[in-house]
Amino acid sequence: MASTSEDNPSPVVANGEEHIDPAVTPEETKEEPMEAAAAEETRPAEVKAEKKWRAKLYQLNSEGGWDDLGTGYSHVDTKNGSIMLISENNAEYALLNSKIVMTTSYHRQRDTIITWLDDETQLDLAISFQDLDGAQETWEIICNIQGKDPDELSPEEASDEEMLPMPKHDNLTEICEEIQNFDQSRRAKIIERMYENEEAYLAKLQEVFTDLEDLECSDGLQKMFMVFKALLNISDIRLLETLLSNKYYLTTFGALEYNNEISTKHQETKHRKFLKETVKFKKFLPLDDPEVIEKIHLNYRLAYLKDTALATGLDENNMSTIVNLMGNNNSEVIQNILLNHESFAKIFERLKTDDIEVRKEAINFLSEIFSISKNLQVQGRLNLLTSFKNIEEFNLSILVRECITFKNDLIALETREKSKLDEADRMINNSLDILMSYLQSFPVTFTDLCNSKGNDESEKLLRVLTEHLLMCQSQGIKLQIHELIRFLLESDTNMTSTFYDVGFKLFAEFFKTDYKEGVAEFNDCLDFSKSLAIDIINKAIADDNYNSKMYIDKYDLIEGVNKMYNFKNKLLNIGIVKFHKALINTGFKPYVTHMIKFDYLEPVVDIFEKNLNKRNMIGSIVLELFHVIDKKAFSELAKHL
Repeated sequence: MASTSEDNPSPVVANGEEHIDPAVTPEETKEEPMEAAAAEETRPAEVKAEKKWRAKLYQLNSEGGWDDLGTGYSHVDTKNGSIMLISENNAEYALLNSKIVMTTSYHRQRDTIITWLDDETQLDLAISFQDLDGAQETWEIICNIQGKDPDELSPEEASDEEMLPMPKHDNLTEICEEIQNFDQSRRAKIIERMYENEEAYLAKLQEVFTDLEDLECSDGLQKMFMVFKALLNISDIRLLETLLSNKYYLTTFGALEYNNEISTKHQETKHRKFLKETVKFKKFLPLDDPEVIEKIHLNYRLAYLKDTALATGLDENNMSTIVNLMGNNNSEVIQNILLNHESFAKIFERLKTDDIEVRKEAINFLSEIFSISKNLQVQGRLNLLTSFKNIEEFNLSILVRECITFKNDLIALETREKSKLDEADRMINNSLDILMSYLQSFPVTFTDLCNSKGNDESEKLLRVLTEHLLMCQSQGIKLQIHELIRFLLESDTNMTSTFYDVGFKLFAEFFKTDYKEGVAEFNDCLDFSKSLAIDIINKAIADDNYNSKMYIDKYDLIEGVNKMYNFKNKLLNIGIVKFHKALINTGFKPYVTHMIKFDYLEPVVDIFEKNLNKRNMIGSIVLELFHVIDKKAFSELAKHL
């Protein structure tokens, strides 16, 4: 472990136990280190007589935190020159036996704490004494052995007093270097400095920044950018919250505007203008708790910081800190919303309105709620599920169906306003996200969800979803519906027969319909729909060949798939070959008989011949198909080929 013996460990009391929090400095800790321990146990009489002092031992870990190694009774063995700590639970066990070395730097902190880098183990250690007298006596003995004055400050401790001078126009470079070059031993001190005397240091930074802007001092402002960038990269949650609070966020983002790497005379960054004038905070639900509102604001600023203002200036560790902080804030916001049942129920009332803007906002709000819910703990997700179940108006299946119906109505009215059509697509996109998130996050099946209010909505919704998969123009929405249907086939066996009856029938009709060739974009859209449909059929055959084969025969899907070979599309051709491979893999002999009788493999042979001298995916898949035929010992089919 690298030496960080200058660290400033500060035991604090929580739930009756002491621990060291490296982010808390001695001045911040209001209780004496072993104050709680005094209430727990009285020192035995024999220990008092031996001048042994009750203390707790800590070791600095690789993450900069302090691990509690146990509590015992400490004394200095002057004969051997060692610091001893005997376990209070086992008098025969020594928690510590550390030789006092002349070259080792020992540090006295907060009167009752002594820290050092152990010469033998190279571990950073700290002893926190219950009594000031114990710390004083131990400190004096160590200094006497090393031949030092107990009242003299070490060079490191003396330099700490001069660290981070108050900001001025002419010392910003020095401050920036101090912050940028911090190690774990100084990290806590830098953070402490920010909060001394009611945040006097941050207030002074704010004042200097304002002066530099008034003077239009570009050099000083660029240095101020470096100072704030360094502060944000300390990766401390409390400091992040402070710098982005209502009190300081304009100064923080103002300083980040002077990033000379991206800001030029021709392209100036205006974070403050965007955050003050462009961004509008809208309360979709009544929120009365100011702390919740502040967390919402904070999360937006955090997202803006990591995605825009300092997108290239945060390392992986700081990015992780920001993401974790946003996740914790989101959880608290959701829990607050759930506590207000009446307000939460209003979301679903607004989904029924004819006002498109209100309905859109409700869908967007729900989409964000479900997106956040993916990162909640199990109990948090269950609480959210319970809240939804208790709301009479909640029916996701109807929500998705109405969003798709709304888009179809716009098309039927021959609406040519692209903005309206795009907005309708976003509503569908968000409603599908909500449905998928709900099914993935909660122990609820699609069938249960659709029938939760006593109405069988599953068939209606599957029909609407399948039709939209085949006919909508948005490739993104097609993929969403494709992913959703595949997920349903895997997770809800109760709906498979319904989908085979509804979905396979629509697929068959779609495959057999001759659409007039239009623009290339329309033709590509049709081909993409067909390839997604075939992929769903192939999955059904592979996962449930016994039940799916009845519907394949019922709707004559084999002929329908073969007919599509006329469309010269690589993705479609791959799907066709995989379809026949899936059929043969079932080992169902009537399939083989039909393939021979109606020459169903002719398209596969044509595809192979046209790719005979090409080493590509299609050729490989056809060869795999021939291998399956050989493996299944279908000699008649092999002879036919």
